[in-house]
Amino acid sequence: MARRGDRITSGARHGDCFMLCTYNARTVSSNADLYALLEAAGRIKYHVIALQETKSKKADIRQHNDGTLVIRGEKIPSRNVGGVGFIVHRSVAHLVDSHEILSLFIYSFIY
Repeated sequence: MARRGDRITSGARHGDCFMLCTYNARTVSSNADLYALLEAAGRIKYHVIALQETKSKKADIRQHNDGTLVIRGEKIPSRNVGGVGFIVHRSVAHLVDSHEILSLFIYSFIY
């Protein structure tokens, strides 16, 4: 419980929360798939969306015109599985210092 003026409130203030989502993308290997996902993401509140099964042919990092940061890792070369990544909301994209592929299934970024 927190006291604000004459009121007593309970619970977290949403301004203090970090909103992390996960999404099994199944595939965001094409630009059309990626833009469809970004369009859907625009309808929810998030700071970071962790992506699984991106099946991207190569690892890449892009910053879109609106400031959204997209980091994608590649799939397993001989199979159509794997690939992880992140979509980082424009409000926190400037906080990302680095990213690293630990394996085709594990990706980390530091902010």
